Amino acid sequence: MPDLDDIHNLMQSASELLDVAEVTENLDNQTWCFLVDEQEVVHVECDDECERLVLSTDLGIIADERRNEVMTTMLGYNLLWRTTGGARMAMDPESYEAELLFELPSARLDASRFCTAFGNFVSVAADWRQLIQAGPSEAAGETDGLPDFGSALRV
Repeated sequence: MPDLDDIHNLMQSASELLDVAEVTENLDNQTWCFLVDEQEVVHVECDDECERLVLSTDLGIIADERRNEVMTTMLGYNLLWRTTGGARMAMDPESYEAELLFELPSARLDASRFCTAFGNFVSVAADWRQLIQAGPSEAAGETDGLPDFGSALRV
């Protein structure tokens, strides 16, 4: 089982391979922030036992007029855990900020596999961000409800 030093080394190796603007590390909290671009930050947290890494990113505030539609889509996505590899959607109940989360077991994780999962995570987050931030007229073109996110988060 990896320890915090192993995870630190993994994040350091991955940050050299990824095309990100900046990486900030806080070992006291076992967290890393990857600044993908001026608008997107991916947070990576390690649990106390270093058994898993959790990737998360904010997707935007869900507009009042689309809240039911977007929340229904988010719940449907959560149901597709086999297809998504376990990625899930969440929402802050006070701010209505949507968030995408994905857990990675750290046991046999190397920098290459982490980078693959990270890239897929960023890609899926972009699709969700577009769906959440679309106005009602833009979203009306969606006919099947759930976007086709496929199995992009599989590692």
